[in-house]
Amino acid sequence: MFERIKERKRRFNPIRRTVNCVIIPIYCATCFALLVPMICLMEIDDQKYLPVFLACIGLFVLLTAALLISIPFTRKKEVAIELEKYDFDAKSAEPRDKYFFVQADLAATFPLSSSPFSEFNNGNATFSGADGLRRLLDYYGLDIESGKLHNPIPEYGAASVGDYSEDARYTDFYADAHDERELKIYASHTVIINGDGMSVNGVRFNLENAHAEIITFNYLMHVHIYLNFTFEYEELTVSLRLSKDVLAIIDKFSIAVENRELLDFILNDPQTAFDEILKRGRITEKRLKKFSR
Repeated sequence: MFERIKERKRRFNPIRRTVNCVIIPIYCATCFALLVPMICLMEIDDQKYLPVFLACIGLFVLLTAALLISIPFTRKKEVAIELEKYDFDAKSAEPRDKYFFVQADLAATFPLSSSPFSEFNNGNATFSGADGLRRLLDYYGLDIESGKLHNPIPEYGAASVGDYSEDARYTDFYADAHDERELKIYASHTVIINGDGMSVNGVRFNLENAHAEIITFNYLMHVHIYLNFTFEYEELTVSLRLSKDVLAIIDKFSIAVENRELLDFILNDPQTAFDEILKRGRITEKRLKKFSR
């Protein structure tokens, strides 16, 4: 648990990490050091220590006011940092007939009593679905109960695939046993989009049957904007981080974005859009209606 908390702190927006992990703790400690002793002194002799108590109250008010006043400036800096991570200039995107997105996450680790060497070690061999994972573990004589399942903090990279099927039919697994002490199992997804539609690890989908929408959130105080695909009757979601290539995909393959007004708002006023996402994780309907007028 502590490793996960440490990792979350490390991946916070740097400005927010400084505020949350340095400035606010110092502010709270200072206020505590000011007020608690003064309350005790007032209990002893309220007349004698009244001027000192009022001075401490004044200092507390000044510290609080300074913290509140700094919030808009801090947010402005956060927005500037997040804007640098995105490029919405679709015209500068390199023309392509096919777009590739790859996601690989550590799924589990298993202790090894020996250091096996096989064709699996180089990561070239992949096995599809839950059945493929069982075959891979059987090769090493391992049982799923002997491993440590990983639920890492999401990376939210260029692509994010959610496979919710019982047999993990849209997920490939491969092993890495270069470390003699443990076997690492990775879950990987390769998304390809071209004129024939979208494929996820070789399973093809018709983009005309997909529901595409823009989703936003502010996980770890970063701006996350994705084009999210869902497919009716399929336990699968595919999310592509909004970029000039994704904008080119929308245009090239005529993808109907269901909440197009949200995308237009982000592209027309990214400064305000990013500020809203950092504050609320989303852009409010009130803001969108005002933009649409």
